[in-house]
Amino acid sequence: MLAQRALLAHMAVRDVRDEVENLRQSTQAIAVGNQDMSARTQSQARSLEQAAAALDQVNGTVQSAAAPAGEGATLARDTRVVVDRGKEAVQNMVRAMMSINEALHRMGGIIAKAGRMPAACVPGVADPSSA
Repeated sequence: MLAQRALLAHMAVRDVRDEVENLRQSTQAIAVGNQDMSARTQSQARSLEQAAAALDQVNGTVQSAAAPAGEGATLARDTRVVVDRGKEAVQNMVRAMMSINEALHRMGGIIAKAGRMPAACVPGVADPSSA
C-alpha cells in the first residue's frame, strides 16, 4: 500500500510538472503574441502620426492657397466692375459720335443746299456780298 501511495504521489507530481510545463509554454506563447501585438500597435501609431502630419501639411497648403484665391476673386470682381464701366463709357462715346456724324450729315446737306441758293435764303447766314 505504501508503494501504491508512493506511485500515486509520483504520478501526481509528474502530472503537476506536465501541467506547469504546459502553463509555461502557453504563457510564453501569450508573451510572444503580446510583443507582436505591441510592435504592430506601435507601427500603426507611427503610421497614424505620419498621416496626421501629412494632413496638417495639406491643411496648411490649402489655407495658404485659399487666401490668394480669395484675393483673386476680389480682383476679378473689381476688374469686372471696371470693365463694365469702360464698356458703358465706350457705348456712350459711340452714341455721341453717331450723333455728331448725323449732325455733320445734316450740316453737309444744309451747306450743299446753301451753295445752290442765294445766301439770303439760308437763315442765319449773312450774305457775303453785303459785308
